[in-house]
Amino acid sequence: MPWQATDDFWLVGQSDSGTVFEQNIVLSADDGQLLKARRIKVCLKQPNRDGDREILILTNLPSEVANAMLIAIPPEKWCVFQNITFIELSQLLKHLAGHVKLRAFRRHPRGLKKPQPKRTYLKNRPHVSTFKILNQKKLENNTP
Repeated sequence: MPWQATDDFWLVGQSDSGTVFEQNIVLSADDGQLLKARRIKVCLKQPNRDGDREILILTNLPSEVANAMLIAIPPEKWCVFQNITFIELSQLLKHLAGHVKLRAFRRHPRGLKKPQPKRTYLKNRPHVSTFKILNQKKLENNTP
């Protein structure tokens, strides 16, 4: 599946094992559909067990949801995405999303709702609907 970078890699952060960078990309399907995604590059200080010093990750999760420091796909699994169709990619991403533990991303619990304030009105001028006022004006204008 062809893709194009929309910007350069930028620094996300550092950890004990390496440095993390991100880059926005656009994937283009055969039918012309475009999918915005992010490439995450992890540059390792020490090579992993396969001897790789760099790990590339593809995600369409928003950066608020996906913590780039916690997600990693080995490079040999990255090449699977080169020859995959847009539909297969979307099915794969849906399948993977089904295994996400949403409780890990819980937001702060909501507090109690504030009670609605009591409506204020004037005792000497009670509320009258606009419809009634307009009808009354119409009748006044139509009477000779």
